[in-house]
Amino acid sequence: SIIVAYSLYAVLGARSQAMLLTVPFVMYGVFRVLFLIHHGSRLPDDPTIVVWQDRPLQACIVLWGVSAGLISALS
Repeated sequence: SIIVAYSLYAVLGARSQAMLLTVPFVMYGVFRVLFLIHHGSRLPDDPTIVVWQDRPLQACIVLWGVSAGLISALS
């Protein structure tokens, strides 16, 4: 439902249709967290620690922020 809600925002609520380019980052982030929750052997109880320790998820967050910022600045 998070992916659907973000996609609807990217289509209907954003200033530019180019925000649709950020949907793959959101999809990857959601599925990465689900993967870590279900297949992580040594996960801590605090989900924020998962985010701060997983480099691919951190890269996804940074890339999403840069792309969303650029799209917002250019539109």
